Amino acid sequence: MRRYLSILIFLGLAFWSCEDSTNQNNELDSHTFKYLLEDINSSSQSYGNKIGPSYFEGKITLNYFGHFN
Repeated sequence: MRRYLSILIFLGLAFWSCEDSTNQNNELDSHTFKYLLEDINSSSQSYGNKIGPSYFEGKITLNYFGHFN
């Protein structure tokens, strides 16, 4: 009996702790960067064009805005 109770508690906690991933995806969508910058890389195919995150839609991107003196 004790073993069945332990299994029941474990399964209950396992299902209870699962969250709906839809809420997590909606949170990520609200933090999308929105900007357009000129591509100044002369060896790039998009050189001289204004590009932003929408240019790379469906791809993983890394956004870094550094500061140089």
